[in-house]
Amino acid sequence: FIFTDDNFGGDHRHTIKLLEGMVERGLDMRWGSFLRGDTVTKTPGFEVLAAKAGLRFCMMGIESLDPAWLKSHRKGVRASDVVGMYSDVYKRLNSQGIYVVGLFISPPQGERSDFSGTGACGVVCDYHYSANLIAQKGSLLYDEYLARNAVGKDMFYHDWNLSSIVLNDG
Repeated sequence: FIFTDDNFGGDHRHTIKLLEGMVERGLDMRWGSFLRGDTVTKTPGFEVLAAKAGLRFCMMGIESLDPAWLKSHRKGVRASDVVGMYSDVYKRLNSQGIYVVGLFISPPQGERSDFSGTGACGVVCDYHYSANLIAQKGSLLYDEYLARNAVGKDMFYHDWNLSSIVLNDG
């Protein structure tokens, strides 16, 4: 079973009630979810309760380990030591047998690309997956590309076949 909500655990109080209910009912299921790092940092004991409820793996949108990049793209990570924060989250989850897949973004050509997940395995996640950066309509990045007349066509959420950025080479 997998919770596919991009922000599973976003409402920490509701999530705790859900996990407690799963444990109380003895559902005995193994499941996975997308998970934000701050769900773990802001909710004491989250990883213990989640493991008791059956969480076995999570996919965490780490995006980048560069705090300046995260801030400029409004990713909501407020830690000055991003590696330290995600390392702590990883250790807490890992201590409960929860496998962590780190989801990273590979920036467009010409931008810094040294934070796309390389070297992250065993530090902030068990496995890293990198995908190309997509400028989604409504994002600051999309607006910047639109102002530079660099948007080729609209991009539909999660449709990786529709490129939204026109690069110098066409």
